Amino acid sequence: MANFKVRGIAAVVVYALLFKVSIFSGEGSVRITGAAPAKYVALTFDDGPHEGYTHRLLEILKKYDARATFFVVGKQVSKFPAYLRDIHRHGHEIANHTYTHPNLTKLSDDAVLRELDYTRYLVNRLTGQECVHFRPPGGRVWKTPGVCPT
Repeated sequence: MANFKVRGIAAVVVYALLFKVSIFSGEGSVRITGAAPAKYVALTFDDGPHEGYTHRLLEILKKYDARATFFVVGKQVSKFPAYLRDIHRHGHEIANHTYTHPNLTKLSDDAVLRELDYTRYLVNRLTGQECVHFRPPGGRVWKTPGVCPT
């Protein structure tokens, strides 16, 4: 296996273990356990809440009685806390997409933890809901795509 420098991944793994969250990566895969009752599609939206799109998305989802996961950016949550409460009130899952949407591979472990923890804190403070899932911005967690350090 090629040697590569990993910054921030240890923090992501520790965070996932401490807060019992799953990690969705553009380069990774999602492990689903148990039998699904039927075929389904997971709807996810990243980078919000957004002034121009969040309410329109909520209206469309309500029209079709659909649920989604919103991977929120803490900085956007700070700007639009009412939109986050609306997402929660409509019964959608809220998940962590960091505070400033950085490239995590360029951050120190402490910086990664701050990104995740502050967004987790904001979501919990505004909705009472814990963020169970985390998606790294751009799917960037490891320096070498497809290579997961053990």
